[in-house]
Amino acid sequence: MMNGTIRRGAALCLALWVLSLAAKAQFADSVVSVNFGPNFNAGYGPDNPNFPRCVLGRPDSTARPCAPAFSPTELLSLGTGGSITLYFRRPIVNLPGVDFTVFENPFYVGCDTTRVFAETGIVSASKDGVAFFEFPFQVIDSLPINSPLRYRGLAGVTPTNGAANPLLPGSPNQNRSGGDSFDLATIGLDTAYFVRIADAGNRVNDGGAMAASFDLDAVAAIHQAALSAPTPSERPKSFALFQNYPNPFNPTTVIAYELAERSDARLELFDAQGRKIATLVNATQDAGRHAVWLDAARYGLSSGAYFYRLSTPTFSQTKSMRFIK
Repeated sequence: MMNGTIRRGAALCLALWVLSLAAKAQFADSVVSVNFGPNFNAGYGPDNPNFPRCVLGRPDSTARPCAPAFSPTELLSLGTGGSITLYFRRPIVNLPGVDFTVFENPFYVGCDTTRVFAETGIVSASKDGVAFFEFPFQVIDSLPINSPLRYRGLAGVTPTNGAANPLLPGSPNQNRSGGDSFDLATIGLDTAYFVRIADAGNRVNDGGAMAASFDLDAVAAIHQAALSAPTPSERPKSFALFQNYPNPFNPTTVIAYELAERSDARLELFDAQGRKIATLVNATQDAGRHAVWLDAARYGLSSGAYFYRLSTPTFSQTKSMRFIK
């Protein structure tokens, strides 16, 4: 009896902890890079004045399974084979169940749940922004183009229910958020700071010219690290400075680093001649992963090579990067 009570109490604590993480969960913080392909929807692609805000908030609250999101304030059209990489300041973490959801604007044709207009995207995730791991997918070609059962492991298949909580994944027909959800355990990651969605292009037959572009609405982190300092088991065992991503970059990039203990950290940017351009970080920071968003326009960078250096009282490392206009 006592052991059963302890087990139930432990399960309750775990459930409450997961719920507390979900309650604090957020959406992507910034766009690291975007590459547009041809056939993007006019007014929604590189000509969309609402970018990047259109992909950084919650999914369109007006979207319904039979009436999808359609405003350029909510969507970014990638074009055939285009891709986008999003950054989460607080990483997505692997917990039981799915860990994040990608929202596009597919819809049920004539409100028939057996017929969906899908614009498929291939999803991958990364810890460091360098090594990306693609989620496996399968297309059952024997099923009709508009059958939602045809596509497995892809984004852009399940319609959005914008009236539901976007952090409650599941069928939009059961008052859940819809969208297509992914579990980091599938690709062997315990955390992910970066999520990349690429229009499936010619890798998937999802309707040809009629479904030529993946239109991203939002990405929601269902399980996300808390803002509090990491526990000893979560802290990095060493100091590290990572290669910026993307590299080369234009116009923005992310520099990530890890501190093994609370430290005075300084991150500086230098030109090719070793002249300091800017101090990006100069603060006492807790142990754990940190990242800095670098915008070339802010510092008036011209095309060429640059260096960035992380310094603490016990550690120093320098890496190079290249900006191309």
